[in-house]
Amino acid sequence: MIVSEKIKFVNERGKRIICVCYHLKGDVFREPVIVIVPDENETESDSIILSHYFVKKGYLVFCYEVEKGEINEYDEEELLNQKDDLDSVLDFIKKQFKVNLFGIVISSTKKEVELALSSITNSVKSKFILNREYYLEKAKNSIIDKRNFVRLVKDIQVKFSFSNEENWNRQLSNVYDATGKNISEGGMVIEVNYTGENSLNLLSLKSIIDLEIDLLPVISQKIKTNARVKWIKKGFSEDVIVFGVEFFGISKENKEKINHYISEELKIQTNKHTGGLFLEKRKAPRKSVNFPARINIDPYNSRNLPQTTYGRVVEISETGLCFSSDVFLPKSLFVNLILDLPYSSVEIQAQVVWSKHSDVYGNYFSGLHFLGAEAKHLKIIRKIIEELKKERKRKFAFISNYRDGSDQFRPHITTKLLPHNLDLKTLKHNVGYAIASYFDVYGKVEGYSVFLLITAEDMLNLPIRAVREKILKAVLFAQNELEVNYIGLGSYTKSFTDGGLWLSLQPEVTANLTHGDSLTSWMAIEGTKEKLGLNFKNMKIAVVGAYGLIGRTISRLLVREEPEKLILVGRNKNKLNQLEEIIRKENKDINSELMFTQEISNVKEADLIFTVTSSPTAILKEEYLKEGVIIYDLAQPINVPPEICNRRPDILRIDGGFVKIPQIDIKTDMGPPKGTIFACFAELILQCLEDKKGKFVGPIELSWVEQVRDWSKKYNFSHADLTCFSFPLTDGHIKNITTKHALREKLGDLAITSD
Repeated sequence: MIVSEKIKFVNERGKRIICVCYHLKGDVFREPVIVIVPDENETESDSIILSHYFVKKGYLVFCYEVEKGEINEYDEEELLNQKDDLDSVLDFIKKQFKVNLFGIVISSTKKEVELALSSITNSVKSKFILNREYYLEKAKNSIIDKRNFVRLVKDIQVKFSFSNEENWNRQLSNVYDATGKNISEGGMVIEVNYTGENSLNLLSLKSIIDLEIDLLPVISQKIKTNARVKWIKKGFSEDVIVFGVEFFGISKENKEKINHYISEELKIQTNKHTGGLFLEKRKAPRKSVNFPARINIDPYNSRNLPQTTYGRVVEISETGLCFSSDVFLPKSLFVNLILDLPYSSVEIQAQVVWSKHSDVYGNYFSGLHFLGAEAKHLKIIRKIIEELKKERKRKFAFISNYRDGSDQFRPHITTKLLPHNLDLKTLKHNVGYAIASYFDVYGKVEGYSVFLLITAEDMLNLPIRAVREKILKAVLFAQNELEVNYIGLGSYTKSFTDGGLWLSLQPEVTANLTHGDSLTSWMAIEGTKEKLGLNFKNMKIAVVGAYGLIGRTISRLLVREEPEKLILVGRNKNKLNQLEEIIRKENKDINSELMFTQEISNVKEADLIFTVTSSPTAILKEEYLKEGVIIYDLAQPINVPPEICNRRPDILRIDGGFVKIPQIDIKTDMGPPKGTIFACFAELILQCLEDKKGKFVGPIELSWVEQVRDWSKKYNFSHADLTCFSFPLTDGHIKNITTKHALREKLGDLAITSD
C-alpha cells in the first residue's frame, strides 16, 4: 500500500514549503531519494502517477509545493528562485534524514532549470537527473489496460441488465447486482454471483448490457452507459462469473466523471497517514526468529490459494511478523495465523500488508499485521522478544571470491557447521557460494566466512550484471538464512559493486555493510612504518592504482606524512584529476613533490611502492623496479610475480593487508598464516564487536579511518608479521633492505649501488 506524509518547513528566505513524501506502508528510509521538481504544465493526477511509479520501483519520493509563480523563459530571477527552492528541499532532506544520494526528476523542456541544477548546493555529494516526460510516459504505460486507459484497482457497486436488443431476442428483464473492478474510461471488469436458475447462463461474448455504476462518494449521480462483453471466465468459486466489458456510446461528460473519480480515489489512497514513518520511529521492537507457522485462509477469499499454507516466521514484533513460504499472499488478504511458539501454539487473526519475492530459493516474504491479538498471546510474544534480546549474539559474514584457482583446493567446511534449520541442498555447487567456516569471537559475536565459487578472472569474463546477481544472492543468503547483522565484502565483490554502494541501494539488503578498506589503508601506512622503521619524509613513494578505494585513501594519508616525492599512478586521466583536486583541497600546504601519471614506468624512481590495483594478473615489470625497492603488495590477486623476486634478491616484497588477531581462530585457510586475516575482514569483526550500525561503503572518509584505527588498538589488532608469498621474511633480509635505505638518507643513491 502506497501512503504519504506531509512535511512543512520554512527555508532561509522565509518561504513556506510543503513536502509530500510517498512510500510503501511499513517501509524504511534509505538512499537514493527521488525528488520531483514542480512543473507548471503537470496535472495533479500526473504527479500522483509519477510518484507511484517510483515508489513501486523501491524508491522514496518527495514532491514539494512552493509559492505559485509562472516561469518565464527569460526570467532569470524566477529561475534562481526555483533553484533556491530545490536547494532548500535537498538540504532539508539531507539534514533530517541523513541522505546524500538524490534522483531529481525535472522537465527536459526547462533548459535553464537544468543549467541551474549544475550548481546545486555543495552539501549534496551525489545526484542524478531524471527526465520527467520519459518517466511519466513509463509510469502511465505501467498502469494502463489494453485500451490505453488509466485503471483504478478498487471494488465498486454496479447494476446491469441485458439491453433492449437482448431483451427483444431473449425476453430477459432481470437486473443483477454485481461488483465492478479495474474501472477506466474505456471499460471495467464485473464480478457477479451465478446460479443455474437465472439467465446469466445466456451471457456470451458480444452480449450488450445496460450498466449503472455507483461512484459514491466522489460522484453523487450514478453513471449509466451501454457496454459490450469482451471476455468471460470462471470466478474464484463455482457460483461466480467474471467478465470484462467495453463501454460504447458513453458520453464525454461520463468519461470526465470516471477520470475525476479515479484521480480522487488515487489521492484518497495515498493520503492515508501512517502515523509518521519518518517523524516517529516504530514503537514495537522486532526481532529475527525462526520457527514454524501456518496460515488458514477462508475458502471464499482464497481464490486460487491453498486453504492452508505452511511456512516459517523470520521476524516478529508485538504488532505483526514476517512470514516466509512458497505461496504468494496478496495484499489486504485476511488470514487465520497459527504460530507454533516455543511455549504454546497461538492463533491470531491477521492481514497481509505487503508481499515480495526476494528469497534466493524461490520463497515469498509477506508482512502480516495482527488484528485484535489477545493479551495472553501478546504476553508470549513479548517474552520471546525479551529472551532474544538477552541471549542472541550479533553475527557477521565475510563474503569473498576465489583469488585464483589455488583457492579452490583450500579446505572449506560446508555442512557440519550449518545451523540445524538450513536445507543442505542449497549448498550444491550450482548455488554459486559455500560456507567456509563458522567461528566465535571473544564470546561476544559469531561469524561466517562465505566464498563465491568463482575466481577473479572468471568474474572479469562475465557480464557485470551476472556477477552482481551472484554477489547479491550470497549476501541475501547470509542475511536471510544465516541471519547475520553485519556483512563484509572481500576481493572482487567490492570492485563489482562499486565498493558495496550498489548493494546498499538494493531494497532487499537490510544488513549493515562494510567494504573494510579503511583498516586496510591505515594498516598499510602504519605497518610499513612500524615493521620496517622507515622515515617517509626522506623517501620517494609510489601508489599504483591511486584512485581506487584503498589507493585514494593511502594517497591522502601519505600526503600527511610529507614524503620527498609522491608518485600517484592510474590509467584513467579524469580520475587522476579528481584525486588531485581532492588532495589539494584537503591540504593547503603540501611539502611534497606530487606526480600524477598514467605511466607505470614512472615508479622506477620510487623507494617504496604500494600496489592496489584490481588487475587479475601481475603488472609490475622488473625494469620498473629500482634497486633495493620495497613493494607493499595489497592487490588480490598479487601485482608482483614471484619470478621477479627470485631474480632480484635486492627487492623486498611484502604481502599487504594482513592483520594479526589475538585469540581468534577463523577455522578456514584463506591464505595468510594462522592467527592472521585480511584487514577488510578484521574491520568487519571490529564493527560487529562495537555494534556500529550503518552501511560503510563507497568512498572512505578519513574520520572513519581514524575511528577504525582506535578500535584496532582497543582490541589489540596489529599488522601481521611480514611475509612474502605467505613465507615469513627473515630479520636478516628485512634488515639488509632497511639498512640500505638508512644509508641512502645520509649518502644518497650511491650508498646501495653494490653490496
